[in-house]
Amino acid sequence: MKRTEQIVPVPGGHCFVVLDEPDTAPTALVTCGHGLTGDRCGPADLLSHWAGDLARSGVAVARMDFRGSGDSSGIWADTTFDGMVSDYLAVATWAKSRYPDTPLVHAGLSTGGVIAAMAAARRSDVAALLLMSTDFWEEPDPRPFVEVVRDGEFHEPLMMPPERDALRARDVLARLACPKRLIYGELDTFLLSELPRLLSCDVEAVPVPGVGHLFEGVAERRALLACTQRFLKEFPRR
Repeated sequence: MKRTEQIVPVPGGHCFVVLDEPDTAPTALVTCGHGLTGDRCGPADLLSHWAGDLARSGVAVARMDFRGSGDSSGIWADTTFDGMVSDYLAVATWAKSRYPDTPLVHAGLSTGGVIAAMAAARRSDVAALLLMSTDFWEEPDPRPFVEVVRDGEFHEPLMMPPERDALRARDVLARLACPKRLIYGELDTFLLSELPRLLSCDVEAVPVPGVGHLFEGVAERRALLACTQRFLKEFPRR
């Protein structure tokens, strides 16, 4: 496999992208968005390992830092859901230009899956949607949200809660006609509370026993990879 780095222009700045490519023509092209507190590498390098292993199995994977995260332009305090969707679309367009005849799969970890779904609704060539630990909760409370994340605090930008409520992301997810698969840990209690709503959106859910929200561990990574590979072999090609 080959791993390359690219700066992709987006409206208002640029996104840092890592593209993992197989040594032969890819069977699928996956674009992947990270969660709110993360970057293209994912927690404990989860997405880096996942993408590299997929490339070695014949799948091309483009991972991005949304603006305000990682090595992309901007600052976190200015991050919006609309901006992340714009970033995702720009990166997907760039990646698809490299492999115009390869089926495009939108993917995302945690909130990155919400962004992947919103972006898929704005394209006509998305062959499938892969959601990893994505719950699609809608938060109408406009109060600031602060959460302890590892060794620091995560402060959600003030406009994110009302903006997320206005997205009506579950309605968008329900309207997507492509195959939609959710891979989640059976110990992810918050996602479990949202699962009935996701199933009503014609999402196929695949539980992984003994796993929490972010698949942080060697066995968990292997399980996520295996579930991803099965999905990429099963969805109908366009």
